[in-house]
Amino acid sequence: MMGKTGVAIHPQDRMSRRSDPQQERSRARQRALLDAAEEILGEVGADGLKMREVARRANLPIASVYHYFPSAPALIRTLVERMLDELREILAQGAVRAKGANSAEAEHALVAIIDAAGDFMESRPTLPAVWGAMRGAPELRALDLADTEGNAHILAPAIGALLPRAPGEDVKALALVIIEGVWSALQLGCELSPEKRPRVRAMLKEFVTAALAGLMGKYR
Repeated sequence: MMGKTGVAIHPQDRMSRRSDPQQERSRARQRALLDAAEEILGEVGADGLKMREVARRANLPIASVYHYFPSAPALIRTLVERMLDELREILAQGAVRAKGANSAEAEHALVAIIDAAGDFMESRPTLPAVWGAMRGAPELRALDLADTEGNAHILAPAIGALLPRAPGEDVKALALVIIEGVWSALQLGCELSPEKRPRVRAMLKEFVTAALAGLMGKYR
């Protein structure tokens, strides 16, 4: 199969970007393309993402788009990865604070992750569209699952420090449930009207706090 630039593209490569640029000028061009693509995705969804429009909004030639990304799906995948990387960093920072704290401080640090992640999500008005594109594409579902499992691996030691008597498999399962539940609830909050979001987030924090308190009692 040939791409529009005449470069041969294997079907499985259509979801993958070219190699990451090393020079700052090239990285700036790639960021401009991603920012333009994210803006378009937020306006018209994944089906409306056209490479020529991405190039126009980034003020770059169409060849530049295909230089970095072989296809629109590759652009979407990179946007998804960028979003997931930022959320993973928020989670990792909170998990580190929780792991090295006493029980009360650890619980507070874990709940604080909800606010940090929620603030990030709400600062990105296009996030629901990016998230929807990820969960709507079969090729990206594996990426979503791998990210959830990776995040649970980051979170599990912090939960294990709170529940030292809990079996390791229970801790891992709880970490998966918390990651999937919290991320999904926060994403839902982004789609609600702004006046409804604070209450949803507050109830989410109460839910997680109650769950942790109940399990701490169970495994005491």
